[in-house]
Amino acid sequence: MQLMKDVVQICEPNGMILDPFAGAGTTVLAAIEEGYRAVGIEVTDAYYKLGTDRVRFALEAQKGEGE
Repeated sequence: MQLMKDVVQICEPNGMILDPFAGAGTTVLAAIEEGYRAVGIEVTDAYYKLGTDRVRFALEAQKGEGE
C-alpha cells in the first residue's frame, strides 16, 4: 500500500486520480488516504465488489478511529 501512496503523489495537489483497472481498489484507497479524489473503473463484477467493499471498510474503520 505504501508504494501506491507514494505513486499517487505524482498527481498535482488536490487532483483527481483515475484508475481504469481498479481491481481490489488499492490505488483508489491510497489516493483517498493521501488526500486526492479518485475514480476507479472495473468491469468484472467480483472485482468491483471486492474493491468497493475494501475501500468502504477501510474508510469506515478510519472514521471509527476518529471518534
